[in-house]
Amino acid sequence: MPISTNYTIYVTNFKIERKGMNRYKKDEFDVYRYDFVTLHQFLTYIKTAPVNTEVFTNCRSQDTNDREWFGTESFEKAVKLCQKGWSQDFDKLVRMKKNIDEKLLDPVIKPRQVVDFYGYSPSVPDYLQGSPFNMWNRINVYVPRFINIYMNIAYSCETRSNAIFNRGIIVLSLVDALQSRGYSVRLKIFECATMHNEAAISFFNLKGDGEKLNIKKAYFPICHPSFLRRLIFRLREVTPVEEEMWTYGYGCVPGVETFKKFIDAGPNDIIIVQPSDMGVSGQDIDEDLEAVLEFTNLKEILVRA
Repeated sequence: MPISTNYTIYVTNFKIERKGMNRYKKDEFDVYRYDFVTLHQFLTYIKTAPVNTEVFTNCRSQDTNDREWFGTESFEKAVKLCQKGWSQDFDKLVRMKKNIDEKLLDPVIKPRQVVDFYGYSPSVPDYLQGSPFNMWNRINVYVPRFINIYMNIAYSCETRSNAIFNRGIIVLSLVDALQSRGYSVRLKIFECATMHNEAAISFFNLKGDGEKLNIKKAYFPICHPSFLRRLIFRLREVTPVEEEMWTYGYGCVPGVETFKKFIDAGPNDIIIVQPSDMGVSGQDIDEDLEAVLEFTNLKEILVRA
């Protein structure tokens, strides 16, 4: 019996297209890809698409246990928060974001300096030691005026809600900081997971080109664990994957080099990965900010000469 009978499926050179999903081959992976224009489209899809019961015999998106881990008591509650917005701790987010904004916009991040044959100022210790590299110079770094920020909202099951929250605040602040400096920023939110030779990836349009970031709109998808652990889990359950191991853990978060294959990221694009891979612990927002800046090349882009 076919997994889906409510959707038209076209098969051409191993590329399968159905309403809301494309399936194609990418290197060693069979890729299932969704591109959602709005959150409303996403919610409508996961509420109406049939469950892939050949793989998912037990739907974790509907689990009513472990509310702390899921972030909500039910799938229906998560849908409601995504539709109407999440207000809990929003004041906290605004305060923390304001603090980060001030740090990013203040000229405390200095240009990278290196010792060189020539420069703008002598390096006295190097001069006294007779080194030919005895001048301080600034590295000229090419900074693009258009910046793509790709954020994978997937993370491992051990990730704490505080780390999810802090990473989200930092990303929101980075977008505003870059735009305030005249950069055109495109924020691309996606979720990517793999299981053996299959990959599932979904894109969400939370900010259009030239559009100001709506913090309230982005707050739940970026900062709340239920967006992944309830809503994305449901999306996985209605996807016609074939690997039976998806039902155990709902996939693995790939490394940067792996999901770069799926998003076609350019050399100057910013990649935001799961909190643990960037050193974001959720304990101290200043330390988490420094970890994100170190992981990416944003220190160079945010330099103020």
